[in-house]
Amino acid sequence: MKGRRSKEEYQTTTTVSLQEGKAFEDMAIDRLKEENFRITMPRVQVIRALAHTNQALSAYGIHESIVRNGGRIDVVSVYRILTTLTEVGLIHHIGIVDGYIASRIPGKNSKKTQHLICKDTGTVEEVEIPTAALTAIEDQLKKNGFDPSQIKIEILGHSGAKQINKALIEDKTGKTQTVGSMAGAH
Repeated sequence: MKGRRSKEEYQTTTTVSLQEGKAFEDMAIDRLKEENFRITMPRVQVIRALAHTNQALSAYGIHESIVRNGGRIDVVSVYRILTTLTEVGLIHHIGIVDGYIASRIPGKNSKKTQHLICKDTGTVEEVEIPTAALTAIEDQLKKNGFDPSQIKIEILGHSGAKQINKALIEDKTGKTQTVGSMAGAH
């Protein structure tokens, strides 16, 4: 059923390090305080559920995770909290899989991201949109009289192909250079 996918449906469970998860929790709580939001246990539970995974979780998946770990929250509250966390810029909604992930790119660049979604594992990697691509997109939007509030690119594929024969990398001068095989690239 759409929107009810939990991370157990994937072949492997992928988590972030305890240190990275805790760092996101602390940053999220600090950000909510800066924005004058109360720090409630349900908000902390949703933040924790998202902080410790790199898979997009639906509201139902987040609810299941919280309940499985001994928490109590209803799905309507999860949706309300997700709306708040999205508005503050702490999480992203990944439309292609109808799930949410923690935003690990700080500051204003968190609204200019691309998400690489692995069809096999459900893993989502958040990366900044390359400057050249972002400039081209913004120029095209400007020509069409469109003022974006957020630019987000979602790419669905397989992360198992870890070899890239050729990659284009922009160096400090803005020139593009070709690099040979890159192991571990997504």
